[in-house]
Amino acid sequence: MALRGSVSADDRETPLCALEDVSCLLDAQITDKNEDLVVYDPYYCKGGIKIALGALGYRNVHNEDVDCYTAWKASAGSPGAVPKYHVLLTNPPYSADHIRRVVHYAIKSGKPWAMLLPSNVLQRDWFVSITEKSKCKMVFVAPFSRYSFVVPDSNTSTSTSTSGESTHTPLATIWFIGGVDKGMVKRMQAAFERRGSNTRARLATTQSELPRKILKLLPYALGRANKKKGALKGRQSGKRGSKPQIKTIEKGSRV
Repeated sequence: MALRGSVSADDRETPLCALEDVSCLLDAQITDKNEDLVVYDPYYCKGGIKIALGALGYRNVHNEDVDCYTAWKASAGSPGAVPKYHVLLTNPPYSADHIRRVVHYAIKSGKPWAMLLPSNVLQRDWFVSITEKSKCKMVFVAPFSRYSFVVPDSNTSTSTSTSGESTHTPLATIWFIGGVDKGMVKRMQAAFERRGSNTRARLATTQSELPRKILKLLPYALGRANKKKGALKGRQSGKRGSKPQIKTIEKGSRV
């Protein structure tokens, strides 16, 4: 996505390999009654999600350059404001409160969803609170090597992939998957192995099953994020009469 007025560090396209790893969720949704799977990504960047998912065989993808928050609000009185979909799949902006807002929306929808988020979201107070209150069943897909995000317009510190694209490898990210039941998880596990994703990533049905290096990083990553947040609040409180400034917590992205 590129929300209007969003910071440039939020403009990242999700790499194809990350979508391959989470495609097990999409495969698990396809049944005789649901052959025309509709995927909804509320955040628009450069439209790369349609191309990438299309290459994987999922061609019914809704990803438009609209303000999803306005659409969600309008959907209360106008159902057509948000498309009818089967799965919400996104890599939201990581700045401000975008992650929190889309997690709330996804859980409230009651539909299956997957989001590529910083691993430290697992330990953020608001996330623990909402998942406990909603009793949301969560599973995760964690890559053995960090994902490198595609930078549409290279204006930051990046490297170059073998395909010549500018890429950015910010922090440890994993797929958070919710809105699934036991039967769906079993179908996901079968699809995960069938596609060979288990050679690149781990499908964890509990947090304790996440790769050890992810678990070891969690306390450090959360402390780093909190430190940045505290420093930001300190700077804001020292500017009398100034408007609050939002600083990006490294990377944001979506496809």
